[in-house]
Amino acid sequence: MDQRFPEHWRDSVQNYIEKGHPVGGFLYAVFCNDLVDAFNRADSINSRRLHDFAEFLCNYAPQACYGSKNLFELRRQFLFGGCLQLLELLGRNICARQNARRLQCRVGAWRENLVMG
Repeated sequence: MDQRFPEHWRDSVQNYIEKGHPVGGFLYAVFCNDLVDAFNRADSINSRRLHDFAEFLCNYAPQACYGSKNLFELRRQFLFGGCLQLLELLGRNICARQNARRLQCRVGAWRENLVMG
């Protein structure tokens, strides 16, 4: 972990990225890409280190671990809470896509019959 980070960040950041462990409100705001909330929650040390943290995220952290609340929660559920909820979410998305394809095929067949008929 980068030595520019305050020591009290290092374990939390590493445990979230590697294992999906929960983080405090400030780090949650940072990982969720909520700059205003991060500044509101930052103490004097953290407010001076936001640039370093953003640089770390952009250059070293996996892209799937930051950027939005949805990405944050999906990563936590996958790593910390197990795969079941993530698989359910993916399953719903796959079913929705399959249903849309079936509907497109039916509409296409209906149009062909209309034109040919």
